[in-house]
Amino acid sequence: MKTIFCIFKKELRSIIGSPFYYVIGLLFATFLSINYIRSLAQFQTMSMQGAGLNIHSGLFIPHLNSIYLIFLVVIPLLTMRLFAEEKRNHTFDLLLTAPITSSQIVIGKFLASWLSVLILLAIGLLYPLMTASVASFDWGPMWGSYLGMFWLAGVNVSIGMFASTLTASSVVCAFLGFLLILALMLLGSGAGQMADPFWSSLLDQLSLVTHLQSFFQGLFEIKGFVFMISCILLFSFMAIRMVESSRWR
Repeated sequence: MKTIFCIFKKELRSIIGSPFYYVIGLLFATFLSINYIRSLAQFQTMSMQGAGLNIHSGLFIPHLNSIYLIFLVVIPLLTMRLFAEEKRNHTFDLLLTAPITSSQIVIGKFLASWLSVLILLAIGLLYPLMTASVASFDWGPMWGSYLGMFWLAGVNVSIGMFASTLTASSVVCAFLGFLLILALMLLGSGAGQMADPFWSSLLDQLSLVTHLQSFFQGLFEIKGFVFMISCILLFSFMAIRMVESSRWR
């Protein structure tokens, strides 16, 4: 546990101390602010027209969807350097020869990256908090939605980390991570095109969007937790195997 914590601290210091992280954070906040103001204006217009939307579905869900779409790009950019940079700087071999296991390396790097993404997610929470100062609403669905985003961040980080173990090129890692996350997101849209109910249901249940929308609607289904945790474990395991295979090359 102490070894994992040391790797975690080193990696978190590297991520948070990078100017690139602050550029990403600034762009993240700017994009969210623009989209939130636009969503707020649309919600006010529809409310005046008597659309009957509640503040969660009319304002907060579009805000959360914006965060989800930004994470699709941001997380591969943040995770692309986890192993690729080590390989490019020739420090990866030193890491492999140190008296630590592949699992400790992967877990430490994963936790540091996950926390750095959760800091960005906390920025997104500021907008509902500011809205709460001028409007009253039920926080239950909001906390449920952010619980889903919490696990979603973990899934995307594990995918990006796995992509980073595949090559020494940061650009290729980011692109692979983006494609893998996008594929899990689009599986649900392909479900409606399947004639066989079994395959349609299977693709739908393998889609990140399907389970995320359940959290957004306040439905705490066990299958949603199981799916996201399974994805984290699967991609983390594959990352561990890739690191372990490097010891024998």
